[in-house]
Parts: sequence; C-alpha cells; structure tokens
Amino acid sequence: MMNERQTLTIPKEKVERRSILKRRVYAFTLDLTLIFLVNKALHLSFMSFVDTYFFHFTNQIKSDISFNLLSIQFLTLTLVFNGYFFLSYYLNKGQSPGKIAFNLRVLPNHSTSEELSARECVTRTMSYFICWFVGFWPFALSFIRKDSKGFPDFLSNSHVCSIEELEMLASLEDSGLSATNNDLFPEDPVSIRFSRKVS
Repeated sequence: MMNERQTLTIPKEKVERRSILKRRVYAFTLDLTLIFLVNKALHLSFMSFVDTYFFHFTNQIKSDISFNLLSIQFLTLTLVFNGYFFLSYYLNKGQSPGKIAFNLRVLPNHSTSEELSARECVTRTMSYFICWFVGFWPFALSFIRKDSKGFPDFLSNSHVCSIEELEMLASLEDSGLSATNNDLFPEDPVSIRFSRKVS
C-alpha cells in the first residue's frame, strides 16, 4: 500500500550521550578561553592606550591606573562573558564558536526547527554566569542525569543537540520514515512528541 507510512526502527545502540557531554565540556572550555583572550586583549589595549597618550603622567599615576584597572577587569570580564554567549546564541542560531567547532547546537525544548528566542538566550547566558560565579559546580548536574541536561538547560528551557542528531531527524522527516524508538533522546520532550506521531 502506497499511503502506508514506512517505519524505521532505530537500533538499541543510541547516539552516545556521554560523547555529546564530553563535546559540550570541550566547547565550553574553548568558549571560556576565547572570552579570556578577548578580555586580556581589552586590558592590554587599554594599558597601551594609557602609556601612549598619557605619557606626561608620572609613573605613580600610571601604576595607580593599572591597579584600579584590575578591579575594573572583573566588570569587563562579566560584560564580555555575558555579551559573548548572548550574541553568539541569538545571532548564530544557538551556536557559540565552541559549539560550532564541536558540531553542537542549542535548541528550544519545544522544537528542533526553531531558533532560540531572546529570552531563552538571556536566561541561558545568565545561568552560565551563575554557574561561573559560584564555581562551576552546578554544571555537575549534566554528569549525574541520564539525559545530560544541566542547570543552564533547565533554567533556559532549552537543550544541546549534536548536528548529527539534527541531520538524522531531518532525514527521517524528509524520507517519510519515522522512529519507533525514543531511546535516542531520553526524557527529551521533542523526541517524545516525535515518537507519539508514529503511534
């Protein structure tokens, strides 16, 4: 029968969520490295500006400026940190440079085809900032849960998905095949909804 939908059974060996978690850690580490480099470049360029254009100041005044700059550096780091993640996610379809390098993408929980809203980007960025401010221990939730969702995922109502998973879902939808096994994304509302369409 022509109108009958074909069904593709996904093998029990699902996409390894732990490898995605490892890629998330690497991506976040790369992002933090880039943030540190940008912040350091701002710090060095300001010091160069002070040395170049305020050459008539005494060395004591220059050292006072550089000492006060260290207290301001936390503020600039905070601004660079928040701006980096918000702009990356909002303008680049849920991908920061680290996530691009490791083929990951942040998606809203309710859809695999929509982009993150500004609110989701802000809450995800603020959750990163909270984790950073309290010493990164809230990220440990990702290592405990089966579905690898962490504090930023819950706070922003979003999740991280690999590009391979997205391509597989797109190919299933394009070919008219459907998955009968939702073990691919445990406890993910999108995959549960996707599996219910099959039934």
